[in-house]
Amino acid sequence: MLVAGAVIVLLPGLDLFAVILASQNLQGLLLPIVLIFMVVLVNDERLMGRHRNGWRANVIAWVSVGLVVLLDVVLLAVTVLGAFGVSIG
Repeated sequence: MLVAGAVIVLLPGLDLFAVILASQNLQGLLLPIVLIFMVVLVNDERLMGRHRNGWRANVIAWVSVGLVVLLDVVLLAVTVLGAFGVSIG
């Protein structure tokens, strides 16, 4: 992965700002998947034992996941609208 990243960054004439933005957008879109797996794992009694989430922590965790999903939907909508020349804001 490091070599692939280095090769992409070293391409002549490549706009590095666009690469950074694309990378951050991709990470933001993948974040809900990681968060869902983390919440499921932290609720596994066999794995976490007495340290698993209680109901309050689960409410906070799932609200956070929902908020991240909502923000991802907004990110996708703004990106798609921007591709069609529609400016938001």
